[in-house]
Amino acid sequence: MPYVPIDVPYLAAPPAVIPSHVGRQLFVDDFLIAETNLQRVHHQADYHPASPVIVPDKPWEKNDEAASTMVYSDGVWCDSRDQLFKAWHVAAYWGGLAYATSKDGLQWEKPALDVKPGTNLVLDQPRGTTTVWLDHE
Repeated sequence: MPYVPIDVPYLAAPPAVIPSHVGRQLFVDDFLIAETNLQRVHHQADYHPASPVIVPDKPWEKNDEAASTMVYSDGVWCDSRDQLFKAWHVAAYWGGLAYATSKDGLQWEKPALDVKPGTNLVLDQPRGTTTVWLDHE
């Protein structure tokens, strides 16, 4: 079966005026820049010198397989309400789901939670992919 892209409502009937000067814009398609002299330029990302910024420094982030703290498919969000970056990450290889916070995205804290007392685990069991969404509603 051939791939057929779905119709995107905002492309089918774009508004007369698009307020692109309000806040930051993420140009993932050419919709907002189609009638300008802008050009799409791709850049290679650079790793921050402090990488990795979340390190496996807790006993529950280490097991017989490996020590790890990786954002697998869980999520890192900037929570404007709390003025914090919030990250959900795998604790140890094929381990549980852990939570960390940061004020600057570089220095991370792992708060003690009550799911497994004294740890930052929010799910104390191996799992497949999980996506965490920050939803203030």
